[in-house]
Amino acid sequence: MRARSVLVGSATLAVVACTAPLTGAYGFDLTGTWVGSQTCKVSDGLVGRDRINFGPANAVRITQTGNNLAVVMTSATLGTTYHGQVIERTTQPRNGWAILTECRSNTALSAYSEVAHLTGTADAEVGRLRGESIVRTPFGEVGRCKWRLTRASSQNPAVKNLCPCCQ
Repeated sequence: MRARSVLVGSATLAVVACTAPLTGAYGFDLTGTWVGSQTCKVSDGLVGRDRINFGPANAVRITQTGNNLAVVMTSATLGTTYHGQVIERTTQPRNGWAILTECRSNTALSAYSEVAHLTGTADAEVGRLRGESIVRTPFGEVGRCKWRLTRASSQNPAVKNLCPCCQ
């Protein structure tokens, strides 16, 4: 029951991520291609188990416009799209936070939903993102995912925002 309460709060946050602008100088630019892993542990309420594990083949392509993000994560078996926003840490330029909402997320939580919170650095050719997301799978499982990404390229991959909320 506790995990469900957290997820409901995150789904509300997903609506905010698609509608509320954040302020910032945008020196924290995440545009580029990031590689790494997303490891998730989910539970159906009966047995907790590791179910989702995307390894080093993961590629996360990000296009940032102002503080808005359009994101595509691809692996050998999956392509997932996100909308997000960033805010730069004013005391440490090129450092900040990002929030990502998976495009299928909805407040009814009847299908796949995911909200991620990442923190990191974004220098021109070097960058690191770390964080967690809360996920609800189409199978009724709830869990958390750990994200570990490093920047492979700062070239703009020209990702289009495909989320219904934000086109």
